Amino acid sequence: MIRPSMLQGLKSKGALTFTEMAVLVENEVAGRFEGSVLWYVEVIKLDLEARKIIERIWGTRPKKYRILRSM
Repeated sequence: MIRPSMLQGLKSKGALTFTEMAVLVENEVAGRFEGSVLWYVEVIKLDLEARKIIERIWGTRPKKYRILRSM
């Protein structure tokens, strides 16, 4: 539920900060998800980075993330 929301947001916006991703996902899953959305966004973000699906855009402050390849 969280991963597709993150990827869809990145596809539609091009690049997002962690906070922007978290807000987007929280709005998307409101009332349908129990637990810490922020914690899951962080874990999934790290997983997507490790799998080289998304990347950090270095030199941006705050750091932004973008999609490298589609699933």
